[in-house]
Amino acid sequence: MSVVIIRPSTITSTFKEPFSGWTEKIRTVDSVVVGYGTAKLTCFLGDLNAISDVILADMVVNAMLVSMAVRAGRQKEMIYHIMPEIAYMYFSNKPWTNKERMVIRVNDIKVLSSMPSFHRYMTIHYLLPLKVVFRTICHVVNLYFKTRVQEMGLAKG
Repeated sequence: MSVVIIRPSTITSTFKEPFSGWTEKIRTVDSVVVGYGTAKLTCFLGDLNAISDVILADMVVNAMLVSMAVRAGRQKEMIYHIMPEIAYMYFSNKPWTNKERMVIRVNDIKVLSSMPSFHRYMTIHYLLPLKVVFRTICHVVNLYFKTRVQEMGLAKG
C-alpha cells in the first residue's frame, strides 16, 4: 500500500481554482492577506529573517493529486513539505478591485522587526499627523468662539 503524507503549512486563499483569491472564511493569516491586498495594511511587526510559511489552497490540492499519482503502487512512504508563494508578486500580477471596481495597487509591505521601530512608524505616520489635525481644529474652534464672544459683547477687557 502506498502512503503519502502531505504537510502543508498554513493554508490560505487560492491562486487560480475555483478562482483567484477565493477563500471560504477570513481567519488567521487571511486577515493579513486581505489587509495587504486592499492596501489597508501598510506595515507589519515581524522578523525579516523569519519564514512566512503559508501556501495557497489550490496548490495544496494540486500537490496532493500529483503526489498520489507519483507514489501510486510504491511501498515506501513519502513526506512532502510544500513551499509558500510571495504575496507581492501575486497582488501585483492579480490586483484586487474596490467597490467601484478600481484596481487596488499594493506596495512592498514594511516589516518592522522590533517594537521601537513599530512605535517610530506609528508616530511618524499616524500620531504626529493626528496631533497636527487636532491642534488645528482646536485653534479654529477657539478663534470661532473668541470671535462670537466679542460679537456678543461678552468679552472682558
